[in-house]
Order: sequence, then C-alpha cells, then structure tokens
Amino acid sequence: MDQTIQIGDKAYVLRFPARTQVEIERHAGEVLGQPKLKFTLNDLLKNAIYTEVQIYLLMMGIKGGDRLGQKDLTMEQAGDLRDTFMAAETPDNGSRYRDFQDTIARAVADSFGADPLLMLKEQQAENLLQMELAKQRAAAILTKEKEIEAETARLSADPGTGN
Repeated sequence: MDQTIQIGDKAYVLRFPARTQVEIERHAGEVLGQPKLKFTLNDLLKNAIYTEVQIYLLMMGIKGGDRLGQKDLTMEQAGDLRDTFMAAETPDNGSRYRDFQDTIARAVADSFGADPLLMLKEQQAENLLQMELAKQRAAAILTKEKEIEAETARLSADPGTGN
C-alpha cells in the first residue's frame, strides 16, 4: 500500500521500491556527508531523528513514488517540503512531527511487506537491549576501575612487599 503525505496543496506518494533502495545503498553515504559508509533503508529509518536523514528519506520516498514528475527533486527542495509540512498556523503538541515520521516509517515498512507497528516494536526492543548492554559494560568498567584503585591503594600503603 502506498503512503501519501499531504504537503501544502499537493499529495505526495512515498514509496521505496527496490530501485530506490539500491540507490539509497549506493549514494546515501555521499549525500549525508559520510562517503565511506554504506547505509540501508533500515539504517536510515533507525536514524530518522536527524533532520538531514528525514529530508533524505522524504526526497527518496517521493522519487520512489514519483507520480508528479519529481525525479529531479533535490535535498534543498525536500527540505523546503519538510518545512512546509511542519509549518503550522498554530503550534501543536508535536503531532505533525510524529505524523511525518510515522508516514515515512510506514512507507519503509510497506517496501518490505512488513507491519510498521511490529517493525517499530522490534526496533524499540533492540534499542532497549543496546541500552541495557551499554549499562552493563559501564558497570563492568566501573567495577574494574574500583579494583585497580583498591590495588593501587594497597600497593601504595605497603610499597615494600611488592605483592
């Protein structure tokens, strides 16, 4: 199912067919200022908190769903579209921002024939696991530092023993 995002008076179809995914894998690093790195569509989705990544995904999604002759859409133009979408006559509770991210996430999920809610839950579970592992590594480092400090203090207190 195609995802559509209404920006101003136009509705843009967001799609990430295989040809768009290949283009992302080949060129995303260069476009995002990381020419030595390769990115997949999922890598970018995981980093969609960054504005530049959001703009790139919007640009590529519009190009992939091109029904309005947008094959030559640039990052600058996509940035302007994002700004137009985010501009509200009155500030809201962040729902426009969430709607923007959700629409892109659904378009990505659709490209894999996946349920976006399941993808989101799996990503959240992975993020929690990574945070827990980071906490465990930090705790292990602190424990080792305390052991080294204790051994250093013991050796400093009794320099003659050498043990």
